[in-house]
Amino acid sequence: MPAKVSLSYLDYSGERSTANWYTNEPSGATFDVEAWEGDMLDIAQAIDAITLGTRGAWNISYQVEAGSQALPASAVAQREIGLRVFFQDDTTGDMYSLVLPCPDLALLAQSATDNVDLTITEMAAFVAAFEAGALSKALHSVTVTGAKIIGRRA
Repeated sequence: MPAKVSLSYLDYSGERSTANWYTNEPSGATFDVEAWEGDMLDIAQAIDAITLGTRGAWNISYQVEAGSQALPASAVAQREIGLRVFFQDDTTGDMYSLVLPCPDLALLAQSATDNVDLTITEMAAFVAAFEAGALSKALHSVTVTGAKIIGRRA
């Protein structure tokens, strides 16, 4: 699978546009990631030279695993229902959140509240894994502070 590079630009009226292109994905023990990122930066700088917009963020992403395309067995597995997980940067105290789609309401929902008990076995396992592997934007360790079932307005 190819890697995808996305480069955003801001126009004079404050609107964003994105340019995308594909490249080889990093693989193998001898793959030179720094040279690869340098090649992508060269392309970004060449684009800068031919556009008037202000370059914003640029991202390189690639697929780690194809995953399954099978539909879930449960009819309540809907992306309009989410589990918002709140977490805090352990150094700066900054607060963040992420939304996990299709939460298992039979497992997580509690009577008379949208809050989720972090001590439920499966939630505790998620919290432990997330805190062990996730970082804040500042690359500091994080602590999960709560979780809530949310909906999306149509």
